[in-house]
Amino acid sequence: DSDPAAILHDFDRLLTAYLDLQLQKCYVIDLNTSIV
Repeated sequence: DSDPAAILHDFDRLLTAYLDLQLQKCYVIDLNTSIV
């Protein structure tokens, strides 16, 4: 099982925001366009 998360892709800025709902931490990473 994976932790609950909210994921938002910003295609204009080529970024992905990943909010870990269990840890209440947010990570912003480069958008992997080969997967999304």
